[in-house]
Amino acid sequence: MNSPLFGDTQSHSAECNSAIQKAWRLTTDLVHIGISWILQTTHHPRFCNTAPPFPAVPHMILPRYRVDASRIPGAGKGLFLDEALAAGSIVVAPDAIPRVYTMAELMALPDAASLMPATVRWFEDRFTATPEWPDECYINHSFEPTALWHLGFVFARTDLSAGIEITVDYRHLLGDGQHEEFHDSVTGSAIIGLPWRESLTMTSTELAHILARR
Repeated sequence: MNSPLFGDTQSHSAECNSAIQKAWRLTTDLVHIGISWILQTTHHPRFCNTAPPFPAVPHMILPRYRVDASRIPGAGKGLFLDEALAAGSIVVAPDAIPRVYTMAELMALPDAASLMPATVRWFEDRFTATPEWPDECYINHSFEPTALWHLGFVFARTDLSAGIEITVDYRHLLGDGQHEEFHDSVTGSAIIGLPWRESLTMTSTELAHILARR
């Protein structure tokens, strides 16, 4: 393979081809898990008046962590590791997701304007909304992030030491062509949602690269 991501040696290509297969199998498994969660919880709509059978604020962050002042200019608070993580470790896993929405369904809600900052794309044209603002909402944006967003999961991109701030590329969380309200603080560039297929290809390929290094 001539891709600079994987190098051009046959042995490395074979390893990475195997890793790509693993990554795609993982992608399929994650989709099936996500669909299973949706099917199990869609009868408990997030905005109904009855209490759902799970805590109001889901616990989705797996390692020990703290919320503290971000080192990113203008970002406010951020999410920091309190323990070291190996590359490929899961930082955040989806939990207690009542349902997903199309963008049209979200925009039709009476509180759509207040929901948009708490809305992320999970897959294709389906979005989640978490107005209760659990702690994973303190994960800030970076074009050179410390973690990888992939189908609602957040993976460590490299070996991360305690004290590292967890960041992800928000372009994978936004809808196709959707503009974030702010610009990247380092480059000054607009943060614009990627097309779904491009986003999935990028994150799956990077996850394969991470697995190949383990």
